[in-house]
Amino acid sequence: MRVFLDTNVILDTLITGRPNSEVSTRLVGKVKSDEIRFSISSLSIADAAYSCRKEYSREGLINSIDIIRRKWRVLPFAEYNIYDAINSDCPDFEDAIQISIAEGDADVIVTNNVRHFKGYTALEVVTPQEFLDRVSAD
Repeated sequence: MRVFLDTNVILDTLITGRPNSEVSTRLVGKVKSDEIRFSISSLSIADAAYSCRKEYSREGLINSIDIIRRKWRVLPFAEYNIYDAINSDCPDFEDAIQISIAEGDADVIVTNNVRHFKGYTALEVVTPQEFLDRVSAD
């Protein structure tokens, strides 16, 4: 299963004390299966680096981003993703870009903002807890 992690899930794993930090960290730490492949967008890397700039030293941030880069597949952000977002009904432009990127390489999107994605993609959209419950039941 190809699982696309939204930026907010990545931020939850990088910044302790966020409302969903515990479940998101459990999700990415617990799921170690050859049948599940996590991916993120290069846009999420940039967004996370910007959002974490006050939480980390530059060296700490670079180390954390490098770990993520090696652990998960980083999907490119291309011009056609902008085109897709412009032509999308999704009211959040950044989420429309994420949807376009995910649709090219994922079966499911994991996000804490399900309402920002459902109805704007044919992909399944679930919260980190819902996905964790699913893989724990298997």
